[in-house]
Amino acid sequence: MIGVINSVLRSNGLGTVRLGQITNASAPQTVATATEAMQAFLSFGGEGWLCTAESPSIQHTASGGGWPPSENAWPLHGELAKEESGRKLSLHLRRTPRGWSLVWLEETGATDGKSCLVETCLHRHKQKPEEKSRLLLCYTVAWTPTWIGANANGHEELCPTACRFTGFEINAKEP
Repeated sequence: MIGVINSVLRSNGLGTVRLGQITNASAPQTVATATEAMQAFLSFGGEGWLCTAESPSIQHTASGGGWPPSENAWPLHGELAKEESGRKLSLHLRRTPRGWSLVWLEETGATDGKSCLVETCLHRHKQKPEEKSRLLLCYTVAWTPTWIGANANGHEELCPTACRFTGFEINAKEP
């Protein structure tokens, strides 16, 4: 079944599907200061992006992206991804009313035999007219079976339940 879905997706220039889930790699954490948030974010490593209050553009680990940001930055949002000891991990940072939320995610196998992971890439707009290619932000989206409806009158659908940043691709086709 997944082979058929992947051939249709590939023929339309879309990502691939595989069995799996996205789970919390560790308990989400909220920190009170920007310094704590930046230290946790930068110590994770890997590749990713960060939006700070000080910068009019997004900083990223891809070539020429102004990385690493200052540990004194005021982070708003950011994502990092890495593979470590065979584990596919990501860290998501977000400013909240109570401080900064840090969420560590991991791809795992599907325990139900039905949950799927779909790879997709999103365009990032050119920040300078002289840029010759566009940086694509890549994500894996988890789709999990969910019962829709009441009792026996319902049906099971695959619904998106989580996503994680997985890295960058350079789209060389862009002028």
